[in-house]
Amino acid sequence: SKQEEDAFWKSAGEGQKSKAAAKKEEEHAKKLEAAAKKQAAREQAEAEERELVAAAKKKEKVSLAPKQTMAERNAQREREEQERASAASSKKKNIVSEDEYDKMVGHENINSGLAQSARGVDAALSLLSMEEQVPMNQKAAFKAFEERELPLLRAEN
Repeated sequence: SKQEEDAFWKSAGEGQKSKAAAKKEEEHAKKLEAAAKKQAAREQAEAEERELVAAAKKKEKVSLAPKQTMAERNAQREREEQERASAASSKKKNIVSEDEYDKMVGHENINSGLAQSARGVDAALSLLSMEEQVPMNQKAAFKAFEERELPLLRAEN
């Protein structure tokens, strides 16, 4: 009957396993071993991290107030005074008298009359052509001024 058959197959299955079943069991064992190694590595890393944090805290506490000898303090003060003195002397070097300032800045800007600008080639050419015409216009304007004002000046004298 069914119970006898189950018992027969159960006892027969206890012997050698099929290659596929053996391979599955082997793969399962490898996976468990790998997971155990990962867990151990994680725990070790966490422990090292805790140790580093604890060591850093101890180091901070220790290095807060390092002891100095009187000679070290005096040397440090002298260095600071020298730095202050050199900084003060460099500031003094930048001070200029009024006469020297006037000589540096008091030059007349000869470019202030040339305040025309052009954005393109055509505009630049038209500016150049206008500059050539200016002296002619100035001459004509001066001649008109002379004709108008000369008789008045002669009348006064």
